[in-house]
Amino acid sequence: MVTKLDIKRYGGWYHRAHERLVREFGEDADLFADVLAATSPRVSVKKNWRAACRLYEKWRADGVVALWLAPMKTHHPNVIRAFNREPLSGPKVQRFAANLKGDFNVVTIDVWMCKYFDVEHQRLSKSLYRELERKVKDCARKHGCEPCEYQAAAWTVTRLKAGFKPSSFLSAAEDDRQMRWEWA
Repeated sequence: MVTKLDIKRYGGWYHRAHERLVREFGEDADLFADVLAATSPRVSVKKNWRAACRLYEKWRADGVVALWLAPMKTHHPNVIRAFNREPLSGPKVQRFAANLKGDFNVVTIDVWMCKYFDVEHQRLSKSLYRELERKVKDCARKHGCEPCEYQAAAWTVTRLKAGFKPSSFLSAAEDDRQMRWEWA
């Protein structure tokens, strides 16, 4: 399970991500959060960040929702909803967008959180999602932190145990910015 040290080290992710989105995208921060959430399922953090940036940049430049820039065809309906400023579909995507927009009390459950709780992702029903969400909230309460902080720490610890390096949109954004500078 997650320790207080893990929460201190990895838990502030959503707060930092929200601040970054507001700083970089201003009045479009919520829109960008929706696009980022819409393109997040089953995609690496870096690929998710780049796709959301490309979609947003194309939309800002040309007013076009360039679906071919979405990583997966299954993302298309939520990408369209995001740019139409309609509610997103799916509990993971909805809650991830809410976290990115600054609602730190909802819990995002994805493949890595299922691994954390030793649950097969394919079996994730609405009721099981709510149960895992309740467990995260209970753990957060016991550790004296917000649910999103506990979830972010659990997500990171689970990925580390699986052999992945820590990953965040903040580092993906910096990598992306560096790559753009090198191309210029």
